[in-house]
Amino acid sequence: MNRIFVCLLLVVASCTNSNTTQNSSLNILDVAGSLNSGRVVNLSEIADTVEYIPLETTNESLVDNIFNDKIFFERGLFYVILRSGDITLFDHEGIFIRRFSRLGRGPGEYSKISDADVDHMTGNIFIENMSTISEYTIFGDFLSSMQFPNEEEFDGLVFLYFKKLSDYFVVTSRMYNDLKYSGIVIDTASNLAKKLYYPKEEIRYVTSLPRKFLSANIKPKLFKYKDKVRIINGNNKYILSVNNDLTIDTAYVINYGKYSPNSKPGKILPVDSPYLWRRFDVFESDNYLFMTFHLGTLAKKPTVLLNAFGNEYVYHHSPSMFNKATGELILLSQPEDYKLGFEEDFHDGPPVWPLYISTDNYMISVINTLDLKRYVDSNNVSRELESIASSLKEDSNPVIVRAKLK
Repeated sequence: MNRIFVCLLLVVASCTNSNTTQNSSLNILDVAGSLNSGRVVNLSEIADTVEYIPLETTNESLVDNIFNDKIFFERGLFYVILRSGDITLFDHEGIFIRRFSRLGRGPGEYSKISDADVDHMTGNIFIENMSTISEYTIFGDFLSSMQFPNEEEFDGLVFLYFKKLSDYFVVTSRMYNDLKYSGIVIDTASNLAKKLYYPKEEIRYVTSLPRKFLSANIKPKLFKYKDKVRIINGNNKYILSVNNDLTIDTAYVINYGKYSPNSKPGKILPVDSPYLWRRFDVFESDNYLFMTFHLGTLAKKPTVLLNAFGNEYVYHHSPSMFNKATGELILLSQPEDYKLGFEEDFHDGPPVWPLYISTDNYMISVINTLDLKRYVDSNNVSRELESIASSLKEDSNPVIVRAKLK
């Protein structure tokens, strides 16, 4: 990347909006410039160790349906959030500790789970239920609840997801074309502490699209890195960082170049269009950033997956890895037919992609026991992994894959 381009990005980043203070150490995720550099990446390139940890299977500990892949690993505990409303805890070796639920409509209860988070400092669990966030200890004891402000106060702002930030909660909203904010920050007493404004560039794009399309497809994305909350406003190129003192810095700049969807105002781009945008969850460790991007027909080699009926289809997105030390962005090529992620070269197991990155830099993923057994039966894996798979029944709890990142 030439010096002129970098300087221009730094200048633009300093003027994003009144919420943002300039960060002198911006990192550029050059997606446009990385389109022809895709390759298979071995897990050993970014991790020192990999462990397969079966979650203990008992009548009380059954993990049958995980809510939105919500698995946390903090303070030596695995937290598994279930669609049933139950919260199941296991120790670092997968041994079952306890299970609790506060499902209900009374004080200190939730009628359903809309989102969840774990405080890495206390180990406490936060459950969002529509317009309320409730806090519980690892024993299931109710501690407190926080109520979202009335929607009328924000011209119909509809709240979506949240992340805990020290003594605050960062909450995102649906991106409608008549709203000014992508989210708000609220303190633990339910008081409004800060409004998060759309960047002007994103407003121009958002206001050109049909409202129905916006509510379903253009959403702010939150993710955490230690004691910071990051936010990406829709397809905007800036990844902002909300700090404990509620200042906001520009943490990263994504270079979509001429392939940015913002260059096509008013156009709903089809899935096979030659444009770049962010997809799905984002994860960050001390040394790496893991993201998925839509590539459409720009992919160097089309990614092919299998649908539920066993038929091939072209998958127009690519996982990526950004090295924070070198500034290199790598689009991950498929390590095996019909699979995505990092090549697992420690035990020759199935490819790995994160569902969670812990504060102490563990990449957490999960694999269904039946899928693991089938993989081991048809591939040459390590004796250790073969032994683990053979010890499991087909209806055993899932297996955690825990990689210690470099």
